[in-house]
Amino acid sequence: MAGRWCRARGSTISTNAWARSEIAEIFPQANYRSQWYRIDRDRGVLIAFGIHGQFIYVHPEAEVVIVRMASEATPLDPDRVRGWRRGFDAIAEYFL
Repeated sequence: MAGRWCRARGSTISTNAWARSEIAEIFPQANYRSQWYRIDRDRGVLIAFGIHGQFIYVHPEAEVVIVRMASEATPLDPDRVRGWRRGFDAIAEYFL
């Protein structure tokens, strides 16, 4: 199932809008709602992030919450976001 994009609470979900978004290449199977992305549906992993490197990563199964405060010069660098997500996932895996 492809990712889905919700523009506002109660709005219809548009798979096409999601596919066109910058985030789709970073989290292709994610769901979005209320500023949160569910990036791992099986484990319920959530992530919220700002365009300058701020993150909140929540992994319920591992009982891990990671907060990263930042002010990176380049807004929304996809390679950097993927790298941080790999690091967060690795930390969570340690606790499983």
